[in-house]
Amino acid sequence: MQYRGALHQQKKSRIKVGRLLVIGLLVFLVGCATSQTAGNKPGETTTDLAVSEFQDIPIAPGLKRDESKAVEVQTGEFKTGIGLYKGRVEARSLADYYKGIMPTRGWTLVADFSAKRTIQVYTKEKRICVLLIEEGLYYTHLEIRTSELVSG
Repeated sequence: MQYRGALHQQKKSRIKVGRLLVIGLLVFLVGCATSQTAGNKPGETTTDLAVSEFQDIPIAPGLKRDESKAVEVQTGEFKTGIGLYKGRVEARSLADYYKGIMPTRGWTLVADFSAKRTIQVYTKEKRICVLLIEEGLYYTHLEIRTSELVSG
């Protein structure tokens, strides 16, 4: 009986992680779609990703923002932002920095994958934040994608 209970808990845990990964993937895909949009559709507003809008997502020391690719889109009840940064830092230390700092800002780490890229997924209230970290030849790149449910 105890074995069955443990299996049931594992299954429930996998379902929760699966749901969060689907949400993370949606944020990623919405970001791809919005970053490729040339103009605004009716009822859609686009502005530069303002640091003041996402004050609880810190930018690691040593990183510089790529102003040309940052975007914030609000459509109906969702607000999505993408910020791109690069710097001469090690990818592993950058990933460790965010693992340490995000919980102090109220974010909960729900997924962490490392291979050629590191992907960290955080949640906070009605928000999700996906960090993509990739070490390049000269720079390490950080992509911050965040989405929040504005109403509802």
